[in-house]
Amino acid sequence: MNDEPYDKSALIQYRMDRARESLNDARLMLAQKGSYAGVVNRAYYAMFTPRLLC
Repeated sequence: MNDEPYDKSALIQYRMDRARESLNDARLMLAQKGSYAGVVNRAYYAMFTPRLLC
């Protein structure tokens, strides 16, 4: 296990930014008539990423 201190607020910000990016990707894919599987995949990761914070 890693005992080095880390900046929890920076980690939260990073993961929330990645979640927003995934959600934006899903929106773009949907608007551009991308595959529904791809849209669902991006939306799933947008929801899953913040869950890692718990």
